[in-house]
Amino acid sequence: PRHVPAGAAPDANPAATRSLRLVQSAVLGTGNNDSDAGLNRTTGKENLGTVYQAEWSYNLGVLGYTWKTGTGGASPNDTAIGTAANWERTATSVKDTAGVLVLSK
Repeated sequence: PRHVPAGAAPDANPAATRSLRLVQSAVLGTGNNDSDAGLNRTTGKENLGTVYQAEWSYNLGVLGYTWKTGTGGASPNDTAIGTAANWERTATSVKDTAGVLVLSK
């Protein structure tokens, strides 16, 4: 494997195999117990219908990082969560973060 300095783009070598090594409790997802759901029946047509709609929220934590609400938003989508600029490293060393990405041939 080759070492990629912190902050370097791993896309620089697209042919490399990527192995993600995470420490215990690197990423935590917790629910907020705020789920809400609705069920509506549709009648008066040829077939009966049912519409179910639900929503909920959860918290996501990554060891050694905090979420930048100012750039990523309070309710981010998957793309925003995957954008590095929306996360700020709070750990004093990269060795105290969630893990490492190893590039190998």
